[in-house]
Amino acid sequence: MEKIIQAVLFDFGNVLGTFSHQVACQRLAKYIEGSNPEQLQKMLFSGSLATARQTGVLTPVHFYELLQKDFGLSSACDFDEFVHLWGAIFTPAPRQVLEIIAAIPPEIFCGIASNTEALHWPYIETLETVQYIKSRPNSRVFKSYEIGFEKPDPDFFQHILQEIGCLSAAVLFIDDLPKNALAFRQLGGAAEVFNCETDDPSVLEIVLQKYAILTE
Repeated sequence: MEKIIQAVLFDFGNVLGTFSHQVACQRLAKYIEGSNPEQLQKMLFSGSLATARQTGVLTPVHFYELLQKDFGLSSACDFDEFVHLWGAIFTPAPRQVLEIIAAIPPEIFCGIASNTEALHWPYIETLETVQYIKSRPNSRVFKSYEIGFEKPDPDFFQHILQEIGCLSAAVLFIDDLPKNALAFRQLGGAAEVFNCETDDPSVLEIVLQKYAILTE
């Protein structure tokens, strides 16, 4: 590769861990009379509501109050119960993913660049892959709800590049969604698609070898 990579940014969802919006909506539906989990998922995990949460516009408390007012969430689901049923939806990536990431030399900066919300992050950061990256020297975690922008908005990536002090050409971004990878390539960066739920972990290893981050 002509580009010399100094930093690797990992998306969280379906790269470092998996999630189930379906589970959250099935739990939530038990407290909303006449609701349908599939319809809830369409309304709550796409469009303006999802963007508002992921860009920090809609706080956890305000989201809870909105569900009570506009969706009829029962008072039997108090805020603490809601936080758990909404947030406890994550599982770790296969162990091999962690082993591959742990083989990245310490001089390579590793970070996480995730579209996420304040209710989800406390559960995400308990996963071993996330804890490992956070433990590396000079690692950084970038969360959309703190940045105020979400992928694939170029401002999301520009914020991160400024924070880590790297040109885009020196950064490899790994995401499960092609549209996010394309957005970073359009800024001059290197980007590859990997999905830990559907791809064998060896795909991630091959990507890192392609950019000479890992040796074969």
